[in-house]
Amino acid sequence: MCRNAVALGEAVDEQVARTSLGETHVLSVGPATGHPIVVLAGGDLPAAGLRGLADSFDPSRRVLLIDLPGLPGASACTRPEGNVHAAYGRWLTEILDVLEIGVVPILGLGWAASVAAAITDVDRVEKLVLASPLGLVPRARWHRA
Repeated sequence: MCRNAVALGEAVDEQVARTSLGETHVLSVGPATGHPIVVLAGGDLPAAGLRGLADSFDPSRRVLLIDLPGLPGASACTRPEGNVHAAYGRWLTEILDVLEIGVVPILGLGWAASVAAAITDVDRVEKLVLASPLGLVPRARWHRA
């Protein structure tokens, strides 16, 4: 199903990066030599569903659509244990290393916004955009009086 979604439009490069949280699925759109933009797919919309968003960026940029491990999409199915945000923050720095990306703008969508905000190497973030952020604060328990 995902392969059919990315087959539309101009060429999409697909790769699997090996990380401490398992295989991470990355779709890349735009020229290989273009300055990258990292887009973290969040919640119910995996990277394959973000193809239209990638087309909205400057065509000279390389847009990397990344499925988070443990969320819907083509990456590994298991989520980290313990402090989830700290684990994903380390993973985000790790995936930038694996993809050989230095300083980059990062867009986190939905729950992935909290992952973008948790990056351990903040000096790698050129700009940070949190779109429809979820998970930035601990869950509150509501009690009726």
